[in-house]
Amino acid sequence: LVITSPFGPRPRRMPGTGLPGPLHPGIDCSCIVGQPVYAVADGDVARSYCSWSDPPEAKPGQPRPVSWPAASAWPRAMGFGECVWLVLPTGQTVVYAHLSRRLVEAGEHVKRGQCIGLAGTTGYSSGVHLHLEVRENRGYHDPAPLFAHLVPSPLHL
Repeated sequence: LVITSPFGPRPRRMPGTGLPGPLHPGIDCSCIVGQPVYAVADGDVARSYCSWSDPPEAKPGQPRPVSWPAASAWPRAMGFGECVWLVLPTGQTVVYAHLSRRLVEAGEHVKRGQCIGLAGTTGYSSGVHLHLEVRENRGYHDPAPLFAHLVPSPLHL
């Protein structure tokens, strides 16, 4: 797993302030278009959609998924392009973004190592990469510890 952009403040400084750049709430991993992307753990697919389209609504008679972002998160979440949100048994949500193709749908249960999509560069993306985020309790967490035990990586299971 080659991390091309780590979790945390961007290295560039905010102009005129000397303050760190904006938070990068995930990690970006080097890959090639069409490379399989695998689930890092067992979980339930909460969302599988293209963020260039309107936000998906819950199916009639079903509540909104617990991991649904607040309205304030939509501007950022809409840059994900083709993306999959996987809720783990721990309650954490792993977001896989900028996929070229999604291979799972909301409501499916997936197993660790199952191919859930293909890498790409959709959404607000400056080049081919896999963006991974871990969300819990309305906050972002460094995904590296979640993936550290995986040999090979989410791109090479």
